[in-house]
Amino acid sequence: ECKCHGVSGSCELKTCWYTLPKFNDVGDYLKKKYETAVRIKPSARKRLRRQDRTGKSVLVSKAELVHIHKSPNYCIEDKSKGILGTKGRPCNKTSTGPDGCDLM
Repeated sequence: ECKCHGVSGSCELKTCWYTLPKFNDVGDYLKKKYETAVRIKPSARKRLRRQDRTGKSVLVSKAELVHIHKSPNYCIEDKSKGILGTKGRPCNKTSTGPDGCDLM
């Protein structure tokens, strides 16, 4: 971001600085990464690999978010993982609507 300084709006001196992205933009970016994360199997090798849609093993790119455990069901309480569940709220694990786990 930059700002000009000078008489009558002239830009005799320009001051620029770095800014943080908007909080909502960061949240949207992280949610998209979470939703498109790929599951990998741990390996003794240093290179991480995943299976593509055809079942072929491919290298994981540096831009991909990966996980090694299946995502928990947030609709069901699991105190050992700190998941409170949806007490008092109906939850449909397969729904993409407001009653689905993704939005709860």
